[in-house]
Amino acid sequence: MTLKKLLDYQLSSGGSVNVNIEQIREYIVNRISIEESHQQICRAFETLTGYGTKSTDDPNVKEVTPR
Repeated sequence: MTLKKLLDYQLSSGGSVNVNIEQIREYIVNRISIEESHQQICRAFETLTGYGTKSTDDPNVKEVTPR
């Protein structure tokens, strides 16, 4: 069972659960490494850096802006 599915199940009753930081790191690294959606990749980048992203004429190039 993936960490996300496990957490969805365990947190469905409104409680909380302790998770080892290495499990969180592994989930994030694995998830972003297989992500194909430009939108999801940009949202992760924005969350981690605090910068914004905008589309350009080239779909594979994003403009990075301060927020």
